[in-house]
Amino acid sequence: MNRKVLLLMAASQAALFGGTGAASAQTTPVAAQTTPANATDTQSSSELPDIVVTAQRQSETLQRAAASVSVRSGSDLLAAGKFALSAILEDVPGVSGGAAATPTGMAGSSSGNDSPAAGLTIRGIPSNSGVGGSATSIATSAAIYVDGIYNGVGSSYDIDRVEILRGPQGTLYGRSATTGVVVIKTRDPALGIVEGNIAAEAGNYDLEHYYGAVNVPLVSDVIALRVSGNYYSRDGYDTHDVDKGELGYRGGAMRSTDFRAKMLIAPTSTFSVLLGVAGQNNKIYSSGNSMNLQADGTYDKLYGDVGPGTNKFRQYWAEFNLDLGGANLVYIPAFRTWTSSALNYGRVPAIGLAVDQDISTPKDEFMTHELRLASQQGGKLKWQIGALYYQNDLRSIVKATDGYSGALLYNSDVAKKTTAAGVFGEATYALADTTRLNAGLRYDYTKVAVDQTYTANLNLCCGGPLGSTTYGYPEILQTQTLSGQEGKRTYRNVTYKVRLEHDLSPETSSMR
Repeated sequence: MNRKVLLLMAASQAALFGGTGAASAQTTPVAAQTTPANATDTQSSSELPDIVVTAQRQSETLQRAAASVSVRSGSDLLAAGKFALSAILEDVPGVSGGAAATPTGMAGSSSGNDSPAAGLTIRGIPSNSGVGGSATSIATSAAIYVDGIYNGVGSSYDIDRVEILRGPQGTLYGRSATTGVVVIKTRDPALGIVEGNIAAEAGNYDLEHYYGAVNVPLVSDVIALRVSGNYYSRDGYDTHDVDKGELGYRGGAMRSTDFRAKMLIAPTSTFSVLLGVAGQNNKIYSSGNSMNLQADGTYDKLYGDVGPGTNKFRQYWAEFNLDLGGANLVYIPAFRTWTSSALNYGRVPAIGLAVDQDISTPKDEFMTHELRLASQQGGKLKWQIGALYYQNDLRSIVKATDGYSGALLYNSDVAKKTTAAGVFGEATYALADTTRLNAGLRYDYTKVAVDQTYTANLNLCCGGPLGSTTYGYPEILQTQTLSGQEGKRTYRNVTYKVRLEHDLSPETSSMR
């Protein structure tokens, strides 16, 4: 094993969600991306193949990567039955959460979240959560990239590999990678072969899970198509037999349907195009219960209404790869949308609090363009330069009412547009076979424009009177707005790094 200043360890895989039984069938399982440990055609049975990682946007072995990296192969994840990002990351040191179904700090909510990194915590630093129940577009402390796309769709099935980098990665990934980054590569179409995978699972709480993928060549050695899908449904963990609905009577029930299609077109050995479309439909029910403190110091569970919520992702993207001889050019344009509608019920009978939240996101559109130029493998100098453009156009509405009287508590209507652009570069020079100098620099410019109308009922908050007839009535409404220059902010960030790498011993692969 190559011993470095930073020792990397990959934890063993753990078990799946919590179902009581599973059955699966599969063909041509995914293999971990590896390269021979030496140049010979045969390898000793005591040697391990080198794991190749690309999270730092260059191919390198895991032993030579001077970063805290953990890797999970798609074949291992499939064998363990892990189809949720939170399960994929559960045994990664220093990492928890991921792909939160509900916003951070809103346990039991049915609103979902437009960012798969909303529940991702690396090295104990969580992301911010939206104010007043908002479930949209909050800058995260850690970033998730799926197939090269920031906050991409489809991170939990038909995976080739997952790479997790702990620690700041701002030079290559920007300000949303302050604590680290999770890079997920799903399986690309393979030219000239027919293959596929299928899996089925059943468990307690009416768990049903089905997964499948198929790869077919359309034009021999030129065009191939890969289609995959994932369906997951379970009842909630709250066993109260009230409000039986489409997904059962238990609060916290959920259903998710995913699909993805990728087409690879490779007309020459130096040029290829990957076209993709992906989607996800989610239905979530709030928990519908609360705890009430009794006089003897014990708690009773109180059951309330279960609020339904739905949200939907759609994503369209392409990846263009061009071999220029001495360098590779990659261009990735992507467009993603998210819409949602949810109703949450909050009940704390001990203090007479009842708040009903109607949360909707009629518009949430993301557009990204990323261009990268990188040197070919070999030689003492490895370098890469690139540029990123990001735009988000959002409309979010949160309306809260008193659950007893129906009076308005507050109403927030927000339109927000975020535009960002960044340029970056990084280079590594081999001073010797075992010593390398690495340096990187990035500049980001971000502009945020917010138009918000906020209406509050002073008879329910803010120290106003508590209503002489019915709580919340008469409604005493006050409205404030934020727009124009008052709602605009700009941010300029410069990120840099300088690192000296040295191998303390020759590279070997003799450890088991």
